[in-house]
Amino acid sequence: MDRVIQMVRQIPPISRSWLALAIVVSILNSNNILPTLKFMFLPGRIGVEPWRILVLFCYFGPLSVLLIIHLINIRDAMSALESGFINDESVLPEWMTTDLDELLRDQLNAQFERHRVRDFAYFLGQMATTITLEIYIIYRLFGYTGPSLVFLGPILHDSIVYTWGKTYPEAEMFLLLVPLRAKYTYWVLEFIHFLISPDFFDVVRAYKVGFLTGLYKLFTYPSTVKVMVVVLVAHFWWFMRSFITESMYNDTKTASRRNWKNAYNEIAPGMSTRNVYCRIVQVVLTPPWYWLISRSIRSQQRIRAILAARMTELEAEVNVEANAEANAEAITHGEGGTGDIADD
Repeated sequence: MDRVIQMVRQIPPISRSWLALAIVVSILNSNNILPTLKFMFLPGRIGVEPWRILVLFCYFGPLSVLLIIHLINIRDAMSALESGFINDESVLPEWMTTDLDELLRDQLNAQFERHRVRDFAYFLGQMATTITLEIYIIYRLFGYTGPSLVFLGPILHDSIVYTWGKTYPEAEMFLLLVPLRAKYTYWVLEFIHFLISPDFFDVVRAYKVGFLTGLYKLFTYPSTVKVMVVVLVAHFWWFMRSFITESMYNDTKTASRRNWKNAYNEIAPGMSTRNVYCRIVQVVLTPPWYWLISRSIRSQQRIRAILAARMTELEAEVNVEANAEANAEAITHGEGGTGDIADD
């Protein structure tokens, strides 16, 4: 029992919470306390039953082997993603980090470390919100599209597995005792799911009618649409964090780099527009609490600048007074010497 408790404690908090909620929801569903209909994404019911938003992403079906596979993937893939997740200055808008000295940058990095769990929850919420919006658009355009697109838990789970594979491509996961590289995990799982689903036999029958018919069936089935949703959402957020913010990040500790950047923006066509888009991306990626943290840090920066300026002024005043006293003393000594000569 102690070993199990120790293993559970090793799971990061967000992953552990999701695992616990998934198990509780599955038990309630298996015992008919909460029917499956309660876990389906039905836009018309969200306003009447807002609690659906909290449980839509925690349902992976009743107690079954499929549930165990989902739980194992959350324990491995999501735990690894959460453990290595941390924001840096590239996520924040440039004005938040401009001209910060080393001490204040250390304070900002300490805040990144302190809020790792909260930041990952915010990232997960962004991904879940994007999934909800995509499924809502599909629902409005095409209506009910089958179980693959009304249960949002597996979609978020697949998005996490995809993101983990892109973030740690060389990591390994064991699938039925077979080692599997992270970058292939999502696609292998989807292929296995397709082979054991009724969609596979429908596509085979469609191919017997004709190649184009089979191809049309393949790309219009809800399972295929689900894959498109997962890849679009997961790849978008992974690309935003891993490439866009890093490519546009500019350390602005020195005025010379800012001047070079401004000069380049003036001579490079379209760069100003691109920078506007980049700033929008940074604003979207920035968790809201960093606006308050940045304001506090920059307030410290302004106070320190004011104090430094005041200290400089005081030093200048002291130097002026000291010079004045020295000059007065020199003049006094000079007059005294002249008087002595006159007396002689």
